[in-house]
Amino acid sequence: MNAPAKESFLADPAAREAFDAQKGRIAALQRCTAFWHGTGAFQYAARGSKYGGVDHATVVNVLDSLMEQGLVPQDDLLSEQFDLEGHAASVSLTQRRLYAGVYAALYSHPDVPVQYRYGHRAFWWLCFWESIIFHALGDWETVKKEVRIVVDKLFRSPRDLLAQHLRFRQRAWLWTRTIRKDEKYATPFLHRIMVGCTSDIPGNHPLLIGAKHGAFEAIPLWRPAASYEARSAAPIPPSQWSCIEVPMSRVQSTKQALEKAGLDIPVVPIEFAELVCSNAPFDELTRPHDGWQRNEPRSAGAENGGRVILGTGNSIYEHCNTNAFRRTTS
Repeated sequence: MNAPAKESFLADPAAREAFDAQKGRIAALQRCTAFWHGTGAFQYAARGSKYGGVDHATVVNVLDSLMEQGLVPQDDLLSEQFDLEGHAASVSLTQRRLYAGVYAALYSHPDVPVQYRYGHRAFWWLCFWESIIFHALGDWETVKKEVRIVVDKLFRSPRDLLAQHLRFRQRAWLWTRTIRKDEKYATPFLHRIMVGCTSDIPGNHPLLIGAKHGAFEAIPLWRPAASYEARSAAPIPPSQWSCIEVPMSRVQSTKQALEKAGLDIPVVPIEFAELVCSNAPFDELTRPHDGWQRNEPRSAGAENGGRVILGTGNSIYEHCNTNAFRRTTS
């Protein structure tokens, strides 16, 4: 997939040399990451929630906010559909890095190109969401439950059902307004947003944040959604991050920002992380969350307190602890 683009990127001797020097470290960091969150460097200021209105005259530095506050629960477009406990806000995460990458790509701007991507975001979006739909249709108990709920609302409270539908359309219309001023992607059709929307904020770029094992307690979700998504009702502080991914051209500035904030978190070029993914088995990149059928998303090794053996028995990486990782690779 994207073999010519991969060859073209690695044809640059400097890029190949840098990747060869870092690929082992990046692969280890990916194994040390339990969940991923996709976001961007900048967004327009929201009035409390993006669904409460957006101030297009004010641009917020998302990374600065995250370094100060951590990943903070936000009002979510699909909370009403996915969250079984009715949390007003949550942090959305996934075990699959490429799924988080689709969300991060919404913040892309031509000023800061990602020089290599493994596959097109439309491919990955269709891949993951077709799988979620497949799981939904294959989960007969869930299908029966959802049909009963809709039929009950249709006969008992059709106004409530219509209000819920209109509320989703309105929230979907507002969803992209924090990343672009126009209404090009103001639509309730999620597919159109996810495969084409980008940011109009100059200098904006994708940002992927890795969360360590045990970083949060996942709340129960609609079971098919739990196959690729997890939610935290509590903030996830930087101390629980395993790494940050940004485009190559923003690695140094991100390192400086982290250092200024007193944070010691590895920064990885998105391009190199994509190259590592391109060498992994497709099934490994796209398989559903472990334990999703029980609605208990966890990473391999989480039952042992996050201890994961990386590689074979002679691996120098004994567990997913960033500081220990650094000591063995310095």
